[in-house]
Amino acid sequence: MLKRLEENNNRVELNIVSPVDNDREKIYDLLAKVFSKSWGYYEFFKFCKERYLYHSSFDQNTSKIGTIGDKVVSFCGVMDYKMRIGSAELKVAGVGGVAVDANYRKMGFMQKTMTECISSMKARGYQLSLLYGIPDYYDRFGYQSAWPLDCYVVPLSTFDIKPLPFKINILDNNSTIPDTFFELYNNYSKKITGTMVRPTYRLNRFPDKWEIFYWNKRGLSELAGYIVVEKTKDRLICIEACGNTNEIFQTLSFIAAKKNSHEIEFPWIAYHSILAKAIRKGTYRLIRERESNAGPMIRIINLRNTFEKITGLLNTRLRKSTYNKWSGELLIRYREENITLVIDRSTVTVSLENTENPSGIIEGKKGMAQLLVGSTNPFETVENNNIIVTGEAKKLLNILFPEQFPAFSRWDKF
Repeated sequence: MLKRLEENNNRVELNIVSPVDNDREKIYDLLAKVFSKSWGYYEFFKFCKERYLYHSSFDQNTSKIGTIGDKVVSFCGVMDYKMRIGSAELKVAGVGGVAVDANYRKMGFMQKTMTECISSMKARGYQLSLLYGIPDYYDRFGYQSAWPLDCYVVPLSTFDIKPLPFKINILDNNSTIPDTFFELYNNYSKKITGTMVRPTYRLNRFPDKWEIFYWNKRGLSELAGYIVVEKTKDRLICIEACGNTNEIFQTLSFIAAKKNSHEIEFPWIAYHSILAKAIRKGTYRLIRERESNAGPMIRIINLRNTFEKITGLLNTRLRKSTYNKWSGELLIRYREENITLVIDRSTVTVSLENTENPSGIIEGKKGMAQLLVGSTNPFETVENNNIIVTGEAKKLLNILFPEQFPAFSRWDKF
């Protein structure tokens, strides 16, 4: 079948459009056929329909499907997220559900679908795009490794396990997540680069695996904290936790002991989070993983709009630096886009005019998104990506683009 379709490729016309409501069942069918290996077709179909694309930030107008006749043969889904870079919040296209019908592969259909989707992102005002990619595929679309993933593992023996002095409750897995949970998370994650502004998913996507425990302020009905956990063979995995760190540790250790877990794992935890700082005061193992062309991947969609969105953040960084009274122009060249950062005593404006004699230049085909989110030391990012940095830009690099240890929660994975 596949060979015949390849031989007739010239006669197959792929129509790429944004899906409408009537296409949703066809999208679920495609995704279930492509990704249901460990789930089963009907379970994955149900997952897509009830907990993945539904009750989420699915942006139907930016997403793209490829159709042949009335059949959906390719799909590139977009989640409309806001991601923090320090105090700034950027419009980010979270890409997920990237799929091609098995009978239509190796025909360039995903190349066409993804390219149209990226163009749609730019037209609809997205500044950045993130995805969680398979190895050595998405770099062809301009994506590259976003940041390493940190995982802390803490032995249960380090905790003083006692009966809880407060009542914990279990959230019904079929209930919509209350807004108070999102408010607590947003407050907890304020200014942490890489974290998403909630709400994103409004339902627990994995009710057979994830449990949500919560507790209220003593004597009140107001939410005090919550944890999302998953039990494996001998380890309790903390998917997410918000609240007072002592209460979080008390609750986690109590539940871990009840479930006969020997360790508690904290995957994808933000280095600068209150919880990570508390963990580092005690005994732990840190596992840091990074794949050069897979895992969390990022690309800039619109250079000008991205920098316009972070000018306030850049102003703050300059004001706190020894360059707070400096004035000049930095020319930034990234792929086919050029902008000039006009800096006047800690006030940054973005211009599309190419200055003839800039104070410094930052130029590269890769690594600019990594600089923006502070994936690592900026000088290391420059070296690893062959970015050209000249003049005063060398002195300003660490001021404007410091290392930030970005991370996002597994709850928000697209």
